[in-house]
Amino acid sequence: MNRLIVSFIFFSLSWIMFSQVTFVTDSFSDHYYGKVYVADTTEILSPGWIAIYKKGTDKELIRVEAEDLAVSYTNNSVEVNVKELPYGEQSVIMYEDFNFDGIKDFAIQDGQNSCYHGPSYQIYLAEKGQFVFSDEFTSLAQNYCGMFGVSSEDKQLYTMTKSGCCWHQFARFDVVQNKPREVYRLEEGIDFSIPQFFNTTIFEWNGKKLVETSSVRNLSVDIKDCLFSFDIPAKKKKVVLFNSDEYITYAFLNEFNEVEYFYPNDKDTASFELTTRNESDTLRFSTKDAQYIIYNTDTKVGIKVITKGKIYDMPGDVYSRESGRMFYLFDYGLVNLRGEDLRKWLPALSD
Repeated sequence: MNRLIVSFIFFSLSWIMFSQVTFVTDSFSDHYYGKVYVADTTEILSPGWIAIYKKGTDKELIRVEAEDLAVSYTNNSVEVNVKELPYGEQSVIMYEDFNFDGIKDFAIQDGQNSCYHGPSYQIYLAEKGQFVFSDEFTSLAQNYCGMFGVSSEDKQLYTMTKSGCCWHQFARFDVVQNKPREVYRLEEGIDFSIPQFFNTTIFEWNGKKLVETSSVRNLSVDIKDCLFSFDIPAKKKKVVLFNSDEYITYAFLNEFNEVEYFYPNDKDTASFELTTRNESDTLRFSTKDAQYIIYNTDTKVGIKVITKGKIYDMPGDVYSRESGRMFYLFDYGLVNLRGEDLRKWLPALSD
């Protein structure tokens, strides 16, 4: 029995010692080398630490502890300077010039603290023969998705982050007084108030601050999935009606599928007046500035806008019309409907 216990203890200690490994890597620099301690090499993520030393003196310059290291190995050696952006493999040590002063700096992995439990890094900038922690550069490797990109050609840094499937952000930074400064940001994603809209907004540095320079709203659903639509060839526009969160939305699109105008901005203010007589349908709604009339017959389709005493008629192409007769309401005649009530009838669209 005692032999079994001793054997078990010996096996357990051997396994623990085997799984705990300190790797030495010196391929990334002529002046420095690194040590990477991994508490359990059998796990994908393991506690450990990373240290950087000066060759010749073996002086420790940097040490970073981590609860979750993701270490990649090649031939029993730790890989360094691997950076596949944005979601690929990223090594625990990166040795690169981040502030464009011609001297390489260090990015040391400190865990999985970036977006979606991705790798995060602490940045140490080379200054007068030593490496100094930079809070500003580190934030770029913590608050986005993994390590940031570096373009030596245009002297800019690149970041990306996201939220779920439906929102992404891409940003660029230059370096001023040894600190990153955001000069460009693009944000794109579904408008959660109207899921059928996909918004793209651009911010750019104007010499003093980051300002919004462009905002585009696109229709994110297939036109054929909408309730009713038609083209206005003379204007290169399109009129679309679709369901949005149990109410009706009208959208006026340009040739690039960008939403130039939509109604209602607030579903609680939605109010449509529907008229169906014989072979003619009209749908009316009003804003404080204008009245809109969508008309639809067997031979005609279009929209009229009445504003400041003037009528602007924009005929549509009947052959581009989707859903045929706009409303199939039998003998209801003139019907005043709010958006949520109108929805009850629109699914009954018929050719």
